[in-house]
Amino acid sequence: MACARPDHCAPLRIAGILDAADGVVAYYFAAGFNPIQVLQFIASGFYGAAAFQKGLSGALVGLLAHFFIAFAVAAIYVGATRFCRYRHAGRQLR
Repeated sequence: MACARPDHCAPLRIAGILDAADGVVAYYFAAGFNPIQVLQFIASGFYGAAAFQKGLSGALVGLLAHFFIAFAVAAIYVGATRFCRYRHAGRQLR
């Protein structure tokens, strides 16, 4: 993903890495999954149960899918805030 302004890329990458790390830690303590299994679980959205048989390639697909989803959600949020009429008015939404 190319950024229009390079100074905006680093925070996006850091946020994506921290979000992935949070998922890995949470699933490790909740279900005993290792990091590869967590990323394969994400890839199972594309491959189904076969994602767990693909090894590191399945985990890589899961990692790429994770970053794509995180960037898409962030882009939707930024786009939505640009159209929010209460943004500059200083009013609270009720």
